[in-house]
Amino acid sequence: MPRAGEAELDIGDEGITVLANAAARRPLLERLAWALEFDLDAPDVGDEPITVNAVGVELHELLPLLFPDRPYRVAYRFDPVLRLHLAERLEVGLLGTLRAPGDDAPEAPPTEPAEEPVATAAEPGERLPAPKGTPVAEWEATLDQLEDADFTRRVEAIESIEPKGSGLALLVSALARDEHPKVRAAAAEQLEDSETRVAADALIAALQDPDKEVVLAAIDALEFSDDETVANEIRPLEQHGDKEIREAAAEAVCFILDCDE
Repeated sequence: MPRAGEAELDIGDEGITVLANAAARRPLLERLAWALEFDLDAPDVGDEPITVNAVGVELHELLPLLFPDRPYRVAYRFDPVLRLHLAERLEVGLLGTLRAPGDDAPEAPPTEPAEEPVATAAEPGERLPAPKGTPVAEWEATLDQLEDADFTRRVEAIESIEPKGSGLALLVSALARDEHPKVRAAAAEQLEDSETRVAADALIAALQDPDKEVVLAAIDALEFSDDETVANEIRPLEQHGDKEIREAAAEAVCFILDCDE
């Protein structure tokens, strides 16, 4: 049983099981009730197991609700038949690794920083370690350049970053937080080369950016996704007030769904 305020989550063939004590159960259920639009009755907050129908809701939408104050990381694999990214492993806080069904052997603790993408962006001012194969001095110079007051220097730094490991975290952070749209657009363009769900989520969020250039860059980057669920995120922009955005969105949706076939 989890300690006070904790919750444990297991992904299985029958769905997602959350084990939580009374301290964590009410706020957890309240968040799910709001997001999944169901009524929460007082008896539901007792000790008896309840089943919540979350069919059609993606894992990356549920996790922030289940663990709003705890770090987590998800490893995905792409299923070429379903054309979807499927979760294989979930790591939450200090609970360790929760393995996918059929993965019986526990993993050995990593001896060096993992290269799998993290689920959150780099925090402002955070000095992330250099990715594998990148000289430390070169990486530190890139980090310094990302803090330059001249946005053109920040764009140059963004264009030199590969979207993996620490680089992925920096690009996601720049796309979400940099004050200049040219920098955000450059980050979106770099994320096109990442096949991770982390990058896709960051680009999907950028579809709401107030700057047209950033939105177009995000659409262009998402257009080459093999995940058909991404098309549903782009589709609302087919009704956008800007003609160029409407056309880019329609083209991207059609490309993802193979409209010509």
